[in-house]
Amino acid sequence: MGAQVMQVVGAITGEVFNTPDFHCGLNSVEVGEERLAGQVRHTQRLELIGKLTAGLLHDINNLLTIISGCTTLLMDEGGSSGSQLEYAKDVHEAAERACALTSQFLRFGRSRRSQNKPVNLNQTVIDAVKLLRRTLGGNIEILTDLEPMLGWIMADPIYIEQVIINLAVNARDAMGRGGTLTLKTETVTTAVDTDQEKPTFVQYSRLSIHDTGTGMDQQTKAKIFDPFFTTKEPGKGTGMGLSIVRDIVREAKGEIRVESELGNGTTFEIYFPTSGVYGPATEGLNDAMELGRSGDYCSSDVPRTRTNSASVR
Repeated sequence: MGAQVMQVVGAITGEVFNTPDFHCGLNSVEVGEERLAGQVRHTQRLELIGKLTAGLLHDINNLLTIISGCTTLLMDEGGSSGSQLEYAKDVHEAAERACALTSQFLRFGRSRRSQNKPVNLNQTVIDAVKLLRRTLGGNIEILTDLEPMLGWIMADPIYIEQVIINLAVNARDAMGRGGTLTLKTETVTTAVDTDQEKPTFVQYSRLSIHDTGTGMDQQTKAKIFDPFFTTKEPGKGTGMGLSIVRDIVREAKGEIRVESELGNGTTFEIYFPTSGVYGPATEGLNDAMELGRSGDYCSSDVPRTRTNSASVR
């Protein structure tokens, strides 16, 4: 039918139409629409899975709260023997760590509007690293290099943590055989062009996330922030992660840049304007830097776990 219409138009106007190309154009549009519809369906499925997972984590958190409460009662009663009291403490501490982990997942997955406020970027990095050490896998070494008196930023801490986790997960996927992930914070000052004779200098708190993965070519790098663009296999990525990362950074009045070469890894640099507040992280800065330098963190490094392992043997 399409070819007949084009022939009639050509007979009236005297123009020559290449009908096969016309059909190819239509087919390309149809394929593009079908692909987009498939991506939307996949995103909806992921949203559903996220809601189901959140409900499951909520139920698990409730059960862990019961376990933690019961072990607290056992320890407070004081009637148990020395070894039994130690076992109760072990269960209590494990339940508390599990509660903290599920709470982080629930907070991370909760849909909410951005609420910008002064944020200690170092503390947000530390909190994210605690979660990443449990999720990235043992073949990924995580290093941190945090400037102690880094300027605070105006942002939503939950969303900034989401940015860090998203970039870290992408880095893990790029390091299939393992590698090193480095998170670095530092203060930088840049000149801003204005109409005045003297340039205006703006201070930023910069977060750099570097991996030793496969890297990417220039064509891929130019598209990574495009919605639905992904280099992963079908069903393993929505192509929305980096697009969301860029939007979150922009909401915080920041800027994100990427440097990458094939075979030389990738570095994301995020610039946040400082809020005028300076100070160290409230907790865990020294521990995070020590763990970051060593790169080793596993269950056998926890004294309680070592004791339990010995008892089982």
